[in-house]
Amino acid sequence: MKKYSVTWTKMYYSYGEEIVYAHDRVGAEKIVEDKIGDLEGSMQYIPAEDYVEAFELTEFGSRNH
Repeated sequence: MKKYSVTWTKMYYSYGEEIVYAHDRVGAEKIVEDKIGDLEGSMQYIPAEDYVEAFELTEFGSRNH
């Protein structure tokens, strides 16, 4: 039996709404964009965006594509 290293990505998206004060729409979007990594919201799983790829491992542990 051969040995494989399998990489995978499971895709989700998160969405929500923030109330911000800004001079214009672009400024409001920039404020939220700057802190988007810290925001929490509803999360949905996207199975159509999943990604899986296998690489056969050689006896020395390196990958064969």
